[in-house]
Amino acid sequence: MDALKLGPLIIKYNVLFALGASIAVYAILKRVTAKDHVFQKQFFDVLINSVLLFIIFYKGSILVFHPDLLQVHLLGALSLNGGIKEGLAGLAAGGMYFFYQYKKKRWLQENAGRAILYAAVTYITAYWFLQTLFFLVV
Repeated sequence: MDALKLGPLIIKYNVLFALGASIAVYAILKRVTAKDHVFQKQFFDVLINSVLLFIIFYKGSILVFHPDLLQVHLLGALSLNGGIKEGLAGLAAGGMYFFYQYKKKRWLQENAGRAILYAAVTYITAYWFLQTLFFLVV
């Protein structure tokens, strides 16, 4: 089983890897965007809101793509993990919000591009590193 059991709580290892990678992204972005504090605050606010939108649409769109689950068990349906369609719906919602805020706040392309690039590379690398290290040890 690819999950950690803490009493009645079951946490998948992928969630722990994602949390660790997100902490690494936060630490790196704090250093990369330290020169412009206004941009740093705005960027983190927009990034966190985009991630929350992704999660809401990822978990909620399962009810849109599988409406038969509404009749069976609503809360049980929300505990299910989505597939590719749900992930793309979440990615589209978070991405559209991020792009809208990018245009609205008129961020410099250099600042936003650097922050996005560092965030993406750090997240992918940290997630891979944590996953590889965990499965080498366990």
